[in-house]
Amino acid sequence: MGYVNGVNLLPSTGEFTYGTTDRTGQRVNEPSAVSVNTYAGQSAHRTDLDLAIDQLIAAFPACTTVAVVCAWFGNSTSVRSCQIYPSTTYLNNNTIINPATGMPWPMLAHSFYFWNGSAYAPDQWRVSGLNETSAGLIPISQTGTSFTYGGTPSDQSIVECIVDLKARGLRVVFYPFILMDAPGKPWRGRISYFSPDVSAAAASAVTAFLGSAATSQFTRDNVNKTVSYSGSPTDFTYRRMILHYANLCIVAGGVDLFLIGSEFRGLETIRGPSWTVSGGGPPASWDYPFVTALVSHSRRRCAKCFRYGRVYQGHDESSQPDFVRGRLVGLDGNQSR
Repeated sequence: MGYVNGVNLLPSTGEFTYGTTDRTGQRVNEPSAVSVNTYAGQSAHRTDLDLAIDQLIAAFPACTTVAVVCAWFGNSTSVRSCQIYPSTTYLNNNTIINPATGMPWPMLAHSFYFWNGSAYAPDQWRVSGLNETSAGLIPISQTGTSFTYGGTPSDQSIVECIVDLKARGLRVVFYPFILMDAPGKPWRGRISYFSPDVSAAAASAVTAFLGSAATSQFTRDNVNKTVSYSGSPTDFTYRRMILHYANLCIVAGGVDLFLIGSEFRGLETIRGPSWTVSGGGPPASWDYPFVTALVSHSRRRCAKCFRYGRVYQGHDESSQPDFVRGRLVGLDGNQSR
């Protein structure tokens, strides 16, 4: 086939889609556990990731780089109220209602099992100190019995995936991704501030969206291939997501490139109180709170987690450069206002 030197690894969701260990899962309204990552059925306990990467290398031998795309969710296009959170389609916390009784389905002893070489042993979905039994998880929306999205990949599966890709001699990019679970399923680039900006209120809204998670609140767990978080379990903010994955990549042995801020066009255009127009006077003040935060994250926080890797603001390839109140964005290489 043609020359392809890099790919994005999708779908970005699926609790154990990226795992190299065979796992089964059972929802509270299902009779038994079934496979969650061996659908291709090529051989006993061979996961879909293993097969997919083998096929990638065979089809595109010039491929040297794989970007692992991993999704959390956003639930509003308003920066004032948007939460950024992980979730699972296997909630096991007394919140799933049995329509026949109007009561919650009984909790299962275990939602997941992994193949340990001789038998299936209990396992959990783990993301940033949360698991499927945690209180306060925001459920993924459904249409009838079908989920809008798969669940956030479990930390263990991300670690397994990165380790496997590196063992194959591939360079690894980690790509934290936001899927919008909000009415109309909007693009994440539409998250913005829908009142007049150039104000302290606009800057405060961005600060709340980012959250207050600190590097000291994350603890790497190399045994269980996860990262715990000592802040509020329901601190569903962007900084928590980024710092969580910066640490998880270290658990996996590091990555070659870590992306932040991809396609957040609406957030990047929000202006703080010090912003001034350019031209016809003193030098302009480029007060963009979200852009400033991305720079701070890459230099002071994420970079501390990588000895050899790089942190990069993901480029916006959108074909709609001017949808946000007629404004164009400078951070991704487009003309600013």
